Amino acid sequence: MTDRRKPTRREFVRTAGATAALGMSGTFLAAHSRPAAARVLGANERVNLGVIGCGWRGGQHMKELVRRQKEKGDCQLVAVSDLYVRRLREAEELTGAKGYRDYNELLARDDIDGIITPTPWHWHAKISLDAMNAGKDVYVETPMAINIDDAKEVYETQVRQKRILEVGNQMACWDEYHRAREVVQSGVLGKIVLMTASWARNSREGQWNYVAPHACAITEDATAQTTNWPIWQGWSFGLAPQRDFDRERFFRFRKYRGYGGGSASDLLCHTLGAMLVATGHEFPLKVSSAGGQYVEFDRDIYDTYITTIEYPSQYTTVLDGTMVSEYTWPEVIRGHEGVLVIDREGVTVAPERPFEKDFEDRCEKAGLKGEWTDVELPRWGRMRKARGL
Repeated sequence: MTDRRKPTRREFVRTAGATAALGMSGTFLAAHSRPAAARVLGANERVNLGVIGCGWRGGQHMKELVRRQKEKGDCQLVAVSDLYVRRLREAEELTGAKGYRDYNELLARDDIDGIITPTPWHWHAKISLDAMNAGKDVYVETPMAINIDDAKEVYETQVRQKRILEVGNQMACWDEYHRAREVVQSGVLGKIVLMTASWARNSREGQWNYVAPHACAITEDATAQTTNWPIWQGWSFGLAPQRDFDRERFFRFRKYRGYGGGSASDLLCHTLGAMLVATGHEFPLKVSSAGGQYVEFDRDIYDTYITTIEYPSQYTTVLDGTMVSEYTWPEVIRGHEGVLVIDREGVTVAPERPFEKDFEDRCEKAGLKGEWTDVELPRWGRMRKARGL
């Protein structure tokens, strides 16, 4: 099943990796609930945006926003904010926008309609809350929060303030997961019993140990003063423990529990969110995790990690987030009567061996379209051949 429909959002959700920037502005333009205080938007007026967090990911968003601002003119980047003096200066030069070290000054502006925040994870919830309470719409990178209490507060604030809140899972916009949802809803897979996905990496340097010219490489001009380290830690707000200045933690925060959850926070949240587009969103009944540090000891998060999730509709999900071995499981939704495999080329549907008879007819009656080809599926250490759509 390789015929992939391309919604208009596709134009920006895969451009330069800056899905947050234009996903946010696209959502704002299409589903704007009410403008920022003192602003009434006309149908053709540009959306004024601010970016809070101007590092690696923020740089991608800013470049894409500047491009769209020039080419389409439906949005305008008017303000940027970062604690690190170097990054703030570079952001001002790139965008021509007004820069602020204190993001609260950005939020106080009446002419800003929404913000994009790709900060370190421990700041995601607080900045989202402050922005919505200031009357701004929000695009926050994943994860939305790093603990359950903060996640609940973000949700409740969004409902109360009636602001747009979009969490940056760009994979959930990709065609293959929406095609997979059509297959699941058609019923040809039978009862869904298991969903598997993996996000695995490997490197000689160690995961997230970025070096120049990467934007997250450690720079010598970063000090407690130039990064505003006491604020960055967020300890006065209860965001993370207080520590002496540490360039390693500032630039490579993904390696430490105080600021997030390693591969779970950085990667698997994307995969799980996208796969749930196919199976349907619901709160789990039970979640269990296991793993350890088996190779990388310059951090306090696991380099090898696995999670199982049980859902009320009676199926289990298994997620693998290994950062020291890049062999990956395929993204698969397994049903009693059929199996669905997702990759970047689309989706493939094939029958389970006992249900091969009439499977093509059932797919046709369900309205599933695509090309039937011979596929191979693993079974007991061997590959079995089947006809797949």
